[in-house]
Amino acid sequence: SKSGARKLFAEADVMCGPGAEDITTEERLYSQLSRLITNNILVTRWLFKINNENGARGFATFDIKHLPCRGWALRERRRYGDKWEKPWAQQQVHNRISLELPEALTSTAVSLNKKAYPAWTQYLKVFLSRGGVVEACPPSDSVTTVTVDMCIYPDNKVVINDMVDQLHGQPYTVIGYTFPQTSIDPQRLQKASLAIAEALKKHNVVGTVSVDFLTFFEKHKRDAEQQMWASDLKLRYGDSFALSQLALHVSGCQFYPETGRVQLDQVLQYPDSKENVSRFMVMSCQLRHSNMAIIQYPVFFQMCQAHGIGYNMETGTGTVFQLTDAVKRNAIGMICTSTDLQTSLKMFKDNLAVVHQEISPPTLEGVNNFKVNFHKNERR
Repeated sequence: SKSGARKLFAEADVMCGPGAEDITTEERLYSQLSRLITNNILVTRWLFKINNENGARGFATFDIKHLPCRGWALRERRRYGDKWEKPWAQQQVHNRISLELPEALTSTAVSLNKKAYPAWTQYLKVFLSRGGVVEACPPSDSVTTVTVDMCIYPDNKVVINDMVDQLHGQPYTVIGYTFPQTSIDPQRLQKASLAIAEALKKHNVVGTVSVDFLTFFEKHKRDAEQQMWASDLKLRYGDSFALSQLALHVSGCQFYPETGRVQLDQVLQYPDSKENVSRFMVMSCQLRHSNMAIIQYPVFFQMCQAHGIGYNMETGTGTVFQLTDAVKRNAIGMICTSTDLQTSLKMFKDNLAVVHQEISPPTLEGVNNFKVNFHKNERR
């Protein structure tokens, strides 16, 4: 659960964002959130997560700009200066936030899945019945989410299988990945991931594990060190793991967690080779287009070949498609591999544009996510 993940991160001594878990009553929600807002007054957005929901379906957000006392609270913080951390200095601000918070949440908190939870009251009812967490969104305009997939074996051996950057089409909605990640020092990721694995082993967890980290620079601090918060934990075989292993298999590459690089196996055979042996992949299994259903696969691949979309087995570069839904045929997966990330990203976008143009006559645009503006960074 989301609450269990935060507890495990604390047990592993891995930093996560300010927050509270195991919230099951309105009283606890208001008391915990008002204290969190007071202690972290520069945080502008707070995220709610239902314990047993997947992805963004169970998320809701609250921007504290909707608190009438926000401006006054910031002035009070400046007035107290270095003494602001003292409980007595924060007391008045905390009291006023506590008074204004219930109404502000009811009128301005937003569920990210309007189909599941059209109104805050409906979301809150489920949130409290199942339990959940509330946590700070990083105080930064640019936040990258990194996923680390690893496997804990029965003999207690831990293997880190990949480190990928998430690609988001909509806020908090993962639509793809770039592999390997390029957002933060891989040794920091490795250290934190192994610490989490050690904590999991104490609870007799065996199998595949996926950990999400948020990386960012605080916008209010100059020359600040890059921050990394653990944000989610999934005990299952996920999309990122499946995609990365397929990409490695097809390209003949290996992933090296110590350096965070993906390289051709030939680097082991020809260590003095001057050829660029590094590879970068852009991967997704969430590409959907309703018009794909009317195109037979032989025709689809002939179309790709005509536009030069293919894969070079000798160099380990190009495009590989996954036929993820052979029945409805309205969804595909795609992995684009090149010697640098920008080329892989461009190949990915260009391929989507070509496929969309070929299967979408002017009178039949189709329902699709091919025109999504993929990006690594997301305002949190």
